[in-house]
Amino acid sequence: MPSATALPSRPRPRHLPRLSRSGAFALHTSVLVGLLAASSAPTPLYAEYQAQWHFSPP
Repeated sequence: MPSATALPSRPRPRHLPRLSRSGAFALHTSVLVGLLAASSAPTPLYAEYQAQWHFSPP
């Protein structure tokens, strides 16, 4: 008579929390504003570029 073996239990899929519509909008807005602010921020490297590439003063 064959013996019955227990099948290994499958792990349950994890359900990640979802943002509400207004929460998702706020998150996307804050990420966009942060990226735009970072891309337009002046950098101390501008003076180095001016010296190395012989740019005229502003």
